[in-house]
Amino acid sequence: LFPEEFYLNYVNRAYAKEFGDNPMTPAVPLSGPTIRSKIEQYLSLRGAEFHRSKPARIMLNDLRDMKVSDLPEELVTTLENLFTKINEALLPPESD
Repeated sequence: LFPEEFYLNYVNRAYAKEFGDNPMTPAVPLSGPTIRSKIEQYLSLRGAEFHRSKPARIMLNDLRDMKVSDLPEELVTTLENLFTKINEALLPPESD
């Protein structure tokens, strides 16, 4: 759901101690089909394990004070599309 750079900001904050002076960026040359697999690989190289709740807690704390205009446009569009699809799936079809 989240743009890679946006999410990595929270991962870097959550794992600042493990990353030290080498925060993870989208340019880090790791292989893997998902950002999560890349994060797990990057942390593994530092002897740490990824727990998605760590960046999630920081993100949720930040989101409380954010406005929609503070979020990346890509994220807002993704969320709008997601909620549109959820609403379409939950609402009964209109009858003529």
